[in-house]
Amino acid sequence: MGLTLTPSIQMKPVLLKRARRNPRVNSVQLGFYMDNVPSVQDLKTFFPGVQSILYYAPDPVILDFEESGRMKAYTQGIVLEIKGRRLNAAATRENVDVFVGAGRCKVTSVNEESIYCNPPTDQPALRDDGSQRSDGIPRVFVKFGNLEKMVGFLKYKEAEEKNLIVYTVREKLISFVYSAAFLSTCKYRSKL
Repeated sequence: MGLTLTPSIQMKPVLLKRARRNPRVNSVQLGFYMDNVPSVQDLKTFFPGVQSILYYAPDPVILDFEESGRMKAYTQGIVLEIKGRRLNAAATRENVDVFVGAGRCKVTSVNEESIYCNPPTDQPALRDDGSQRSDGIPRVFVKFGNLEKMVGFLKYKEAEEKNLIVYTVREKLISFVYSAAFLSTCKYRSKL
């Protein structure tokens, strides 16, 4: 017995096979209550050619990064691992999106307990949603259909160096302004 697929549900045959074998995936026999039409209440019996089983699975559980402060360090060639449970019960890697800031982390594989993706090699722009860290470290988000979760942060080394350069330049500029103001004040007082 198969499923009737609607255009809005892009479920692949591999998922249907997995759904039928998976004990965590539930199924429901569909029927309709209509006035004076009892045959549509039991589609399986009266319309055996109509696929009337709906398979559904509980939402996946996506876990936060385990590192201190939920912060992973980016290194060249890193494969980001995001852990969870029931991650592939009703989805394939094409159904999962991972974002580092505003950049996409290319999902390479999804299994029962992990999502693996390749993050952008350069730090992407921060996500424009008004809740960023002041140090400019991008957040990592996982999107599973309507489910979206922030799991932690990915710290790029060059961002740390850029922040250090900005801090150093700002401190030197402030000290220059204070020095110029102090010298101007001393010169002005000496003329009095």
